[in-house]
Amino acid sequence: MGESAPRERLLEDFSRLREEFEQGNVARHIDALVSLPVTNQQLHVLGFLVVGGPRRASEVARLLDVSGATVSGLLDRLEAAGLVERTVAPEDGRGRLAAATPTGIDVVRQLTAASVPPLVEVIDRVNDADLAAFVQGLRAFLAAFREAWQEGTLTGGGGGARVG
Repeated sequence: MGESAPRERLLEDFSRLREEFEQGNVARHIDALVSLPVTNQQLHVLGFLVVGGPRRASEVARLLDVSGATVSGLLDRLEAAGLVERTVAPEDGRGRLAAATPTGIDVVRQLTAASVPPLVEVIDRVNDADLAAFVQGLRAFLAAFREAWQEGTLTGGGGGARVG
C-alpha cells in the first residue's frame, strides 16, 4: 500500500477541492443558462452542431434519440432565431445540412464561459511557485483528457453522445 496511499490522499483532496470549486461557480452557470435564448432541447441540438459541425436532421435525431419531426421543429425554431442555417447537402443535392451560425456559436460559448470559473480574474492572487505547479499539472491533465477523448473512453457529463 506504500506508494498508493499518497496518491489516494491526493485523489481525495482533488475530489474535495473540485467539489468546492464547482459549488463556487454554480450560480454563474445557472444565471448563464437561464439567460440563454433557447430551450434545453434546442441547446442540445445547437451544441451538437457547434462541436460536430454541419449535420443532417436525421443524424441529430439519432444522437438525441428523438423523432425526426421533433428535430425538424427544433431546427425550425433555431433557424428562425438566427442560430442555425440549413443548406443543401453538397454530396447529393437533395438532403439538407444544419449548421450553427456565428450567433449560434456565441450562444454555446456563453454557456461554456459560464461553466468555467473566472480563472483569469483570480490568477494574480496565486504566487509564482503555485502557479508553475498548477500549470504543470494542468498540462498533464489536458494530455490525459485528450488521450481519453481520442480513445472514446470519457464518460459522464450528461448523456455521453460522442459528436466529434
